[in-house]
Amino acid sequence: MNGNEVVITGVGCITPLGLSLEALSAALREGRSGIGEVASFDASAYPCRFGAEVLDLELGDFIESSKTYIDRTSAFTLAACASALRDAHWTGDESVGLVFGTAWGCMDSLALFAQKLVEGKPKFVSPLPFTHSYANAPNSLASIEFKLRGFNACLTSGHVSGLAAVEYACRRVALGKEKRLLAGGAESLSEPIFHAYCLRGGLNAGGEPLPYDPASGGMLLGEGAAVVAVEDAESARQWNTPVLARVLGWASCQGDGNCRLPIADCRLQAAAGEGEPRSLPAVADGLARSMREAMERGGIGPADVDAIVGIGCGLPEVDGAEIEAVRSVFGGDCLKSAIGNRKSAISPALISVKGLLGEAMGAGGGMSLAAALACLEGHFLPGGEPLQRPLRTLLVNSADPCGACVSLVACSA
Repeated sequence: MNGNEVVITGVGCITPLGLSLEALSAALREGRSGIGEVASFDASAYPCRFGAEVLDLELGDFIESSKTYIDRTSAFTLAACASALRDAHWTGDESVGLVFGTAWGCMDSLALFAQKLVEGKPKFVSPLPFTHSYANAPNSLASIEFKLRGFNACLTSGHVSGLAAVEYACRRVALGKEKRLLAGGAESLSEPIFHAYCLRGGLNAGGEPLPYDPASGGMLLGEGAAVVAVEDAESARQWNTPVLARVLGWASCQGDGNCRLPIADCRLQAAAGEGEPRSLPAVADGLARSMREAMERGGIGPADVDAIVGIGCGLPEVDGAEIEAVRSVFGGDCLKSAIGNRKSAISPALISVKGLLGEAMGAGGGMSLAAALACLEGHFLPGGEPLQRPLRTLLVNSADPCGACVSLVACSA
């Protein structure tokens, strides 16, 4: 690996399975699902009524200041950042920066402002929700709340946004541009987003996504936030900061669509109003390249990877593209499992936590990384089944149906 050594020294995660890494770890060991009927808004009129929601967050448990108004995406962000800062012992360090990703931003605030604008005269509409509706509003609120005066960036790259933010942070730390960065993503399951995905198609009306199973009826949406503290290893040694994991390699790629992989019926419904489906060769192509480049950067080969924490959202077309990409990189077949490591001579295991956490869009990649860190720390794979060999190196994948792909290799400290 070229440049400075990059490590992760803290993690904050707000998920439907718990509000800390410890809670998430316990739930994953049990294979417990966070999916249920949507409760934060009335979903009875939609063809899908299920999702994975964060319903027990009290922001006051994480920050001291009171808020007259806060969007749910921003609340998730503040809570996750507070946890990561405490975990890394960075509280009070104003040199820390923030790289954050979201696919949709603060849609609750935008919808509220638009609703009030339609219902009443413009001059009587409060401007407060509008100021919270920007995609970078969570960045701004977190920077103010925690006095983060370092490098600041907001990434809006669809479903890869959260893991792309971590990848970008790792690049900057490796290049010596920053010593300490918070990085991750957040997303809330607002009704406008839910409505859009229902129109688009691909959601599972039955309430049970089956990652990597061709019989799956589709994906279910989730929400939450995951933030990691990315640090120069030398800085961590100087401050005597415990290291959770080492980041060996990372890569981001845009699939060119000229994929030579044998993807069978790799299709996804187009956006609402466009009836013709479009193929997903770009996803398979981009993932194959991002996995190879991430491993090459880390100086490891396919035989060194113990498991892949993949996309596995339950949408057969997307999952099929990832399976073909993994086959092309690792050779032969791969173990396809929604949760856990089944007995098999095949390595590495291909797992996904989205059958338990839902597809959290811009936060999904970051939440998969948090799950990977929990697995590395506790030496387990979701579901609690015995490992075939000691768990040391995990590869995390994230992809957007448009072809943007990110891969990251994390190793136990």
